[in-house]
Amino acid sequence: MKRLRYVLSGQACSTLGDILYILALVTTLYRQTGSAAVAALFPLLRVIGMSTGSFGAPLVLRRYRLSRLLAFCLLVQCCGLALLALYLGTFAGRAQVEWLTSAVLVLSVLEGVAGPARSSLVPRIVENDELLKANGTLGAVSQACSLAGWAGGAIAVSALGSAASLWVAALLLLFAGVSSLLIREESGFEASEEEEEAGGAKSLLQGWKMFLRVPSLRLLLWMDVWGGLLSAAFAGALLLVFAEQQLGVGEVWWGWMNGAFCAGLIAANWGIGQFVQDARRKLAFLLLAGSGGLALSVLIFSFTVHPEMALAVMVVIGFAESAAGLAGTTMIQFAAPKREMPSVFAARTTLISVLFGVSLLVAGWLADRYGIQMIYIGASVCYAISFLGAVWRRGVLREMVNER
Repeated sequence: MKRLRYVLSGQACSTLGDILYILALVTTLYRQTGSAAVAALFPLLRVIGMSTGSFGAPLVLRRYRLSRLLAFCLLVQCCGLALLALYLGTFAGRAQVEWLTSAVLVLSVLEGVAGPARSSLVPRIVENDELLKANGTLGAVSQACSLAGWAGGAIAVSALGSAASLWVAALLLLFAGVSSLLIREESGFEASEEEEEAGGAKSLLQGWKMFLRVPSLRLLLWMDVWGGLLSAAFAGALLLVFAEQQLGVGEVWWGWMNGAFCAGLIAANWGIGQFVQDARRKLAFLLLAGSGGLALSVLIFSFTVHPEMALAVMVVIGFAESAAGLAGTTMIQFAAPKREMPSVFAARTTLISVLFGVSLLVAGWLADRYGIQMIYIGASVCYAISFLGAVWRRGVLREMVNER
């Protein structure tokens, strides 16, 4: 598990660095323009960049060692943030919005490549019976750093300023890149010369073909689509509107609800990773319990009018979402051949990113036309359809458990 520690330290540093640079750039964009609409471009640009990066990722994921590719993405991000820090330090108050938004787009493309590389790297450095524990630990570290980053990041940006915060973010990504360089993975998964000559189109479609060909992955595709249609329901702005309009509370309770959600995510990742034995045989239960629990808890949340109850339900929502997500990631690592796994994760990352962008539009339309509560009722229905598909095809999950 020593090699996993390098992945964990890299994940921790990159998560903190990403949050710090997001806060620094959003703050700068808002101060430069005074426009909330321009600042709101940030999540849209990240979705576009990450979707583009993950869609094109198969072109490079099979050509190079994943640890080297991950390190390359992180180190280039580090250089990009350092250049941004120099730019903001030199042209304070006069930075061009076009340069800042272009930088966001490029950094997000690299992030779209790094995500599938990291997920595919874990099975190459961890034994199969340790996969669930490794994924749970990685998820717990990521969520704990996210919670700490969002809680303390705004204070850091306010105290240090945007340029200095970007220098800190660049340093964190430098540490993450160095950690990735220290990982020693299994070799022999790189594409052969014949495969490289076969062309890029085949590489781009390989992950999608695996999703459609393997029954357990096809089920996961169904669940991801339905689960992603209103995945933006718990995005910051919409949850704030829910807190104000339905619960009758303000930003403080909104922050606490986000914290409660993160607490549920951390508890599930750590608890399942530490205490669930015989991971392969527990995947079906975790997937069904997580998706079913998510549908029920979101439905309860949509009718909640007491902020204290909303906090408790948010913990359950976080726990259920984490359980289902952890099972889905581990399921791919069991079902997909290691050689094809990067392409499968890249396809999934593309799908999730695109669905999140679509869900932002759908959720906004629902809120304007039918009210904020309808977003959460609709989300619970989507999660329920996802869960019912898993129940209907649970035989596929049993077959996967008995394979190999």
